[in-house]
Amino acid sequence: DDLLDVRLTIVRRGHRSLTTRYEFWRGDVHLATGEMKTAYCRVPDHGRLEALDIPPEIAGPLDRLCQAPT
Repeated sequence: DDLLDVRLTIVRRGHRSLTTRYEFWRGDVHLATGEMKTAYCRVPDHGRLEALDIPPEIAGPLDRLCQAPT
């Protein structure tokens, strides 16, 4: 029944990927930190992943979040 605070930071937005950092807190106690890198891609009919550039309608808001003051 603990209440946790998860803090998300965008570390880097590349042309085709996004790296995010997660910090887990219980009150003033830092429990864990982790990073995740995700790629923007699609799976066409032939079944092989194809990496694509992140479209502007997604990249724009991400860029604004990266520049937001903390």
